[in-house]
Amino acid sequence: MCKNSPTPGLILDYVPCPGGARLVRVFSGDPCPVLPETLDGLPLVELGDYCFAPEQRSSCLPPEDTIHRCITPDAPTCENRIGGGFLNTITLPDSLRQIGSCAFYNCRSLTEIQLGSGIQNVGSDVFLNTFALTQLTVRARPDAPCGLFEILNNIQTDVRVLFRPEDTILAAATYPEYWMDVEESPAHIFLQTYDGQGFRYRQCFKDQVPEWDSYDAILAQSCSSNPARIITQLALDRLRWPFALSEEARNAYCAYLKQNLTVCTAELLKRQDSAALTDLLALDLMDEAALQTASEQARKAENALFAALLSDALAKKQPQKAAKKENRYDFDF
Repeated sequence: MCKNSPTPGLILDYVPCPGGARLVRVFSGDPCPVLPETLDGLPLVELGDYCFAPEQRSSCLPPEDTIHRCITPDAPTCENRIGGGFLNTITLPDSLRQIGSCAFYNCRSLTEIQLGSGIQNVGSDVFLNTFALTQLTVRARPDAPCGLFEILNNIQTDVRVLFRPEDTILAAATYPEYWMDVEESPAHIFLQTYDGQGFRYRQCFKDQVPEWDSYDAILAQSCSSNPARIITQLALDRLRWPFALSEEARNAYCAYLKQNLTVCTAELLKRQDSAALTDLLALDLMDEAALQTASEQARKAENALFAALLSDALAKKQPQKAAKKENRYDFDF
């Protein structure tokens, strides 16, 4: 179950539907809403078509006289509809089973979605033009059905998935972007072709459960067809949380990171992700030259925390030099 309490003062318009309630629209002054599990006692099981789109099509809305209103307590309400540019992150309840077509259409400021493992149906164009969406956090174990397959195949851009059923991350996976082309043959048959390994990564599921061996096996092909900044994140995440990671895959990821350490540390600096840098250093993949290069990157970026972490790691690489320095004495005769 989601442990986050619903955002106070939400105004939620809904209609009853099979199994519970379908959300039609939400009003609040908070662009990072946490949706409740129930609306007036009905489980929140569906997001309606265009639910968070900046403009809702009247043809997709139910008649106004059929819409019910639920208000979460403990705060003044706000009549600002959440959607479009006024939606930064959103936490969906564990009760949710279906996401309607274009539900997040044109939500250009949406960066992260937190959701449960019960998604069963996803409409078309759900994330069309949600270019800022880069992370999904799923409250599910990485060896359990999670509903991600349908969701990921609605996101063609780079997206990172964290598997966090409780307070601890158990696994993380990056799904690189891909492109889809549709061609019409002379016989008026439409053919779909896919460019980029991101599509292959998104097929690594069986019965809605991630297949980690299949996911890890794609590395050799993805190195040449995806930017190093994406694959270094993918590799580092698999090493940080090595769920179902074989020794062969571990060695392959380590080898890739060793060849692309400069890119990796540059990306960590860009994200100011000191926790990831700490884990990278713990893998002991960086020799003195790599540490010195990364230290120079940190100096130029004026990141004191990164510089300190790298300096400590460099000192541990030079124990004999450090000992000699400590044992020097000055004598007066």
